Amino acid sequence: MIGIEKYGVYLPVKRLKHSDIYAAIGLPGRGGGERTVASFDEDALTMGVNGLYRAKIQEESHLNGLFFASTTNPYLEKSSAALMAETLPFEPKPDFTVDFSNSLRACSNSVLLAGHTIARTGRKIAIAAADIRETNPFTADAVGIGDGAAAIVLAECDQPVAELKFETTFSFEILDTWRKSADQFLRMTEPHFRFKYGFSDVVTKTFTNFLKSAGMTPDAVHHIAINAPNAKMLLGMLKRVNLSPAPNTLRLYNEIGNTGVSFGLLNFLAELEAAKIGENILWLDYGDGANSLLFQKKAEIDVPQIEKALNEKIYLNSYDQYLRLRNRVKTEEAVFEPFTSAVMNFREKAQNYALMAQQCKTCGDVIYPHERICKKCNTKDNFGLVPIGTEGKIFTFTREYLFPSPEGVTAAASADMTSGVRLFLQITDSDYDRIAVGQTVERTFRKMHDAGGFHNYYWKFRVMG
Repeated sequence: MIGIEKYGVYLPVKRLKHSDIYAAIGLPGRGGGERTVASFDEDALTMGVNGLYRAKIQEESHLNGLFFASTTNPYLEKSSAALMAETLPFEPKPDFTVDFSNSLRACSNSVLLAGHTIARTGRKIAIAAADIRETNPFTADAVGIGDGAAAIVLAECDQPVAELKFETTFSFEILDTWRKSADQFLRMTEPHFRFKYGFSDVVTKTFTNFLKSAGMTPDAVHHIAINAPNAKMLLGMLKRVNLSPAPNTLRLYNEIGNTGVSFGLLNFLAELEAAKIGENILWLDYGDGANSLLFQKKAEIDVPQIEKALNEKIYLNSYDQYLRLRNRVKTEEAVFEPFTSAVMNFREKAQNYALMAQQCKTCGDVIYPHERICKKCNTKDNFGLVPIGTEGKIFTFTREYLFPSPEGVTAAASADMTSGVRLFLQITDSDYDRIAVGQTVERTFRKMHDAGGFHNYYWKFRVMG
């Protein structure tokens, strides 16, 4: 059977309260809830990689394909999926890498293609979805939006977490939410028009057609996950088809916001975690039409991830801090461009993207960064590659307040990794005043800077717990 072997959820830990947004745009006293905020060193690609690692992709020995869905791909002409494949700590890398974009149902489109490919070839394919969509900072549009990522591994296997049982697709042209290539912010039509002629009409038709095609009645669908533009539209559509809202879905709208292409998958995973074995979960993914995918839960989930991701949070102090993270505030901090080159990036892929250490084939010593001569036995050019590991404990750390940073401080640490390597990285998304020796850190993929005309990626530490 074809189904989901494993999955991962990645939500940025930073949160912005809706009340802070309303107060900043002149509407004080309004708004409960909050939204997720990607940090200054994150983009859709880095969040997608972190979603894959939350799915324990590093424990795989092989993977045939990697699909990436995003409407905010950091490159307009370059595959993000191919770069993401290089971060995987095993060989060979996936040979089938595809980017899906330009539609909010890009994620479910990628799942459909993966399912059809697996049915023909028996391949194992990882799918990551992530978005960081920008809204006009002087409007309330930022209230309903959030940043986030999710990932699944789809394969033909005997005991998946959830089996893919049925699917339908429906295409529909309407201008409700869009961005042109030169647009910085999301554009949206009038809400009533979006609801009546877009979301509600399209999803209702898709749901009705699904029931007819699958030969099912509504009571056979035990859980339903829908990526509505906002909670109000979701409630209106469910009322139209006589369905009750799922508590998990409403919670995601209130605590993270609509995360673009990943939001449908996040809603589905929330329902999957809440479902009992044997129950059916229908994922209705809206965007220029809608896809319906029916899964049946087949196994218990050892470590549910939605609740953990929702509870890991650091609140921003103000709306101004949010604008700084989004590079919307001009400062007089020093500007410099680090040296880099495409050739250097190519040569150091295994070291920088997959974070693989060298292991001397003569004496077994593990070395990072890469060297040509073993420091222990002096053997030259006789190394294999081994994973550094994803977690470690801080051996020593420092905080720097002069280096320009939107957060006002740059922290770094040397940590003893599970592989035995002592790794030095910057620290991000942590309480910098409470960093201490002995704390457990995990590595997280980040954008270090833009230089040489391209994005430069590497890893940082994040303090856990």
